[in-house]
Amino acid sequence: MRSFAAGAGQTNKAILKNSYYVLYPCLPENQYQHYHHVVIACVLCSFLMVFLCLLLSVFSTIQQYEEVAGIILYYFVSKYLLMHH
Repeated sequence: MRSFAAGAGQTNKAILKNSYYVLYPCLPENQYQHYHHVVIACVLCSFLMVFLCLLLSVFSTIQQYEEVAGIILYYFVSKYLLMHH
């Protein structure tokens, strides 16, 4: 019986080797590249939070979604401000 973990006839070693070649360009080579990846991740998360706040603000102006969007926006902003200040 064929193991599903091995894929289409590949051994576990071959799968690890192939995944290494796929992930290698993303791996940091030194400490500064690691910091670069962390900064990019933080900037991306901050952008997504700002975009979510903007989207909820727009939905809070629509009468049908006003109450729900306002509650979500209030909790999101209060949790975010408490977490970072």
